[in-house]
Amino acid sequence: MTKATTEPGPPKIDPKALAEVSNAVDLLAVRLEELVARIASQDAVPGVSIALEFEYSCEWRRRDERPGFDVRFKLDSALHTKAKRDAEWGKLVEFHIAYALEYALKKPAPAEWDERLGQFANINGVVNVWPYARAEMSTSLAKMGLPQFMLPVYRPGRANKGRVEFHAMVGKDMTAEDDMPQA
Repeated sequence: MTKATTEPGPPKIDPKALAEVSNAVDLLAVRLEELVARIASQDAVPGVSIALEFEYSCEWRRRDERPGFDVRFKLDSALHTKAKRDAEWGKLVEFHIAYALEYALKKPAPAEWDERLGQFANINGVVNVWPYARAEMSTSLAKMGLPQFMLPVYRPGRANKGRVEFHAMVGKDMTAEDDMPQA
């Protein structure tokens, strides 16, 4: 069983402005620029619960002479674990990833599009890169000998950070510490 939470206060979405930019843009490339995954504690052993905390950001910039713009996506996350419900959470793994997305326009965007391009970067840019980030995190954790935890599905309009808690299975039954609904 997983439980996801996110911060309140998602940005407002202007569908008309997004559609206008989306119809004028082509995604040319998605490049992994940076990947850092490190075990933060050799002593931590996944126990009853493991929580994945994450926060991401997108920045965009116009290209110099070519019509288009670039988006830089950064994701910072960590796996936390605790052995018992009342125990303190301890950091198990830290994970940082950065991607560059290259978008082309048929003609340079007008200066009044700056707000629209920013909204596009923070919505569509994340939509375009999120599957890459999810897959990279899962694969990296597996290479570290850890379970393949996944970032939750991206939903436009939600806050840019969140927490997903996973409850460990013990044998065939959930532990008494888990909050599974009883039939």
